[in-house]
Amino acid sequence: MYLDRADEDDRRITERWKGECDAILIFTGLFSAALAALLAVSIQGLQPGPQDASAFYLRNIYHLFANSTTSQPVILPIPSDPPKFSAPKSAVLVNSLWFLSLVMSLTGALLAVFIQQWAQSYLEATHGRHSPHDRARIRVFHAEGLEDLDLNRVTRAVPILIHISLFLFFSGLPIFLFNVNRTVFNVVITWLALCVTGYACITLMPIFRKNSPYYSPLS
Repeated sequence: MYLDRADEDDRRITERWKGECDAILIFTGLFSAALAALLAVSIQGLQPGPQDASAFYLRNIYHLFANSTTSQPVILPIPSDPPKFSAPKSAVLVNSLWFLSLVMSLTGALLAVFIQQWAQSYLEATHGRHSPHDRARIRVFHAEGLEDLDLNRVTRAVPILIHISLFLFFSGLPIFLFNVNRTVFNVVITWLALCVTGYACITLMPIFRKNSPYYSPLS
């Protein structure tokens, strides 16, 4: 009787873990691909463009040529090297937020893979070919390990990590769009404001209604 109930509980819990991790892996794969595509564009703001150096040398050549064609040339100091590149603060902020978002998303995916492996190892350890008495002892031993090390809390932390990754991405998106196109910026910031309001309501709803089916990992 004990083993039957224990087997049912173990399979229910591990299947829930695997289902949640599968969903997280699919989402993080799509999200990371989209974020990487945007980073390929935004990272250019952290590096000097090749046209900047060309424009600098062409400007120097123009000044030298202009002085040589005048009757009274004005000798001005012309720097021999281009000025040191300094990335705009907005580009640094956007890339910092987005790279951190990407790293946290991939970390969540790695944890999801680990959880799937741990769940499979737990099932293999507790469902081996042993006598009922030995199986019961083995199951109690590993179940105590799950409770003592609080694996449930680790599984709950993965969605929180993914949500924080999304928040970082959404924080950098308006900054990026502000310098690209104000119309697109206004449309996106309006939608983000609605999403943040809805997320806050979902997160806080269990506080005011204990039977609310709506909640978030931060509730």
